[in-house]
Amino acid sequence: MLTALVAMSAAAAPKDAVFNKAGVWGIDVDHGSCAASMTLKDGATFLLRGTAGQVDLAYFARHKLPVGKTARIETEAHGFDFAPGYTDGDDGIYTADHLSARDVAALRLAGRLRVLADDKLVVAITLDGTGFEEALDGLIDCSNGRAGWWGKGVQVAEAEPAPAPEPVLNKEGLWSLSVLDGGTGCGAVANIDEHTRLMLLAAAGRVGLAVQSDAPLPQGKKGRVETGAYKFDFVPGYGGSRYFASEQPFDSQALFALRRADGVRVSVDGKLVLEASFEGSGLPELITSLIDCSKGEKGWWGAGAPQS
Repeated sequence: MLTALVAMSAAAAPKDAVFNKAGVWGIDVDHGSCAASMTLKDGATFLLRGTAGQVDLAYFARHKLPVGKTARIETEAHGFDFAPGYTDGDDGIYTADHLSARDVAALRLAGRLRVLADDKLVVAITLDGTGFEEALDGLIDCSNGRAGWWGKGVQVAEAEPAPAPEPVLNKEGLWSLSVLDGGTGCGAVANIDEHTRLMLLAAAGRVGLAVQSDAPLPQGKKGRVETGAYKFDFVPGYGGSRYFASEQPFDSQALFALRRADGVRVSVDGKLVLEASFEGSGLPELITSLIDCSKGEKGWWGAGAPQS
């Protein structure tokens, strides 16, 4: 599923969080991951998310944040750059990729940290006295399925998701549409050639793009979609060397252009990933069906995605 959509859902305060001894950090299990969050004095939320031992970081403010193409985290002794993702309204920033083991080790020892976007200060946070090291270690253990002061780990707290229904082809026979595994949204897939698949993914009516291939895909920080009359950029988030998805859903202008596209070119850092013609493929109707499916509506695809 789209990383950006997951990050947006994380902005809500956890209802079942268990707090550490300092009463500052709360850990809860959330859809196959664990989240550790701290509420700041101004009501903003600083959050870490752990998935199978991997850690991501996010900050959700009560106001619009400075937006940049690059971002950086600095502690007293260490600093590192990261590819930023932003929530709708630009009131949240998060790491588009997992933090490295070295970066996590530096965070564990931090008493203070700063987050910057294009060298502009986003937030300065004091961690001394909050039990941060304990919370970070607990988050990682929780995400690996271990029990502790937070309760049960993710593997025993989360039921196995129900298998997704079999994909159904649209009447033109090019696009298949089905509910995603776990019921988090819906996905439409078109085979571009025998090795490459283009996917449109939607959750709660928001649509993004993904590409899957049997061969390694170009790696980069800037993706681009060209429809002939219109082009728009996106940040690719990688799930291994053979899959990437747009970190944020398309805006209304990009979706408008995509509905009317006879074909698309997808590239990363100027390197062509795929080129396909969609004339006569039923793409406009397919996008409408995809959005309806992601909102839980029934149609030719069967039942829609479960709505929480």
